[in-house]
Amino acid sequence: MSRSLDIVLSFLLPKVTCLSEKDGRQVLLINATRKELGCEENNDSPPQVTLVSIILVVAVVVASPILVVVFRHEVLVLKHRLLYRHHTDKHFPALLDDLRYDVFVSTATNSDNDATWVSRILLPAMDRRRLTYFVPQRDYLPGAIPMDEVVQTLRQSKCALILLSPDYLAQPICCFQFRQAYDMMVKEGRGRVFVVCLQKVKRGQVQDRFLRAMLNLNMAYSGHCPEHLSAVLSRI
Repeated sequence: MSRSLDIVLSFLLPKVTCLSEKDGRQVLLINATRKELGCEENNDSPPQVTLVSIILVVAVVVASPILVVVFRHEVLVLKHRLLYRHHTDKHFPALLDDLRYDVFVSTATNSDNDATWVSRILLPAMDRRRLTYFVPQRDYLPGAIPMDEVVQTLRQSKCALILLSPDYLAQPICCFQFRQAYDMMVKEGRGRVFVVCLQKVKRGQVQDRFLRAMLNLNMAYSGHCPEHLSAVLSRI
């Protein structure tokens, strides 16, 4: 009986066909592959697509740390901005009693154009909003040490207004004012620093990397656009 069954199977098996799941055609059972029988997962992705995906993943993994290093100051500026504490009275209630000024105005001391803009445009605009402000060239105490006066006044100010121009960048005391304002206000979350461009400056002229990062991130306002000035003063 067993021998007869073997003979029958050996005669019929070569003629048995099955339906391929891959393309729907009839395939001889003895010639069918595991994939055609549905025993293997069908991977239709071309090898080229898989290779490209791997290359892209590797490129992102390699490039990400490099970009963070190259643009680390831009990343830090965004971090400081996101972590800025809007409600100062909740975090630094003791500081409110020390605030004497709404705005610390940092501007070049040897620029007639900048001084004219301050006296004719900025100060009247702040007066209309009843903002209190400190202008170093005008309000320094006689005999005071400029750097000490800057630090002390920044501690008593709600925000700093940086009036950027080539003359501003050429003065070390102005660069000192910006860095102190950024460190004391932005990094510590005690206030804000606004940059207003009075004249066009080249990126190569900007030595302070945080100031350059703010310019690269388009975080500066135009002093010749009334809407920009209004936007800045409304945020103080």
